[in-house]
Amino acid sequence: QGSGKTTSTAKIAKRLTDRNKKKVLMASLDTRRPAAMEQLAVLGQQVGVQTLPIVAGQSAVQIAKRAIEAGRLGGYDAVML
Repeated sequence: QGSGKTTSTAKIAKRLTDRNKKKVLMASLDTRRPAAMEQLAVLGQQVGVQTLPIVAGQSAVQIAKRAIEAGRLGGYDAVML
């Protein structure tokens, strides 16, 4: 914890959006640290990148499947988990 994974994800997503003109969706799979999900949502707002809405009680696998499906249905170029 605290090594910058969530922040790095947002930085990479912003770069993909700004430089490569990609439509990016970010989703946090960190179910052991729920604040990570909130942190990613806040960072997504700050950098202008969409984040998958948080659904309480989902496992990491369920979140990943939902993110992939949302990416497919939403026409995203990249889904970052």
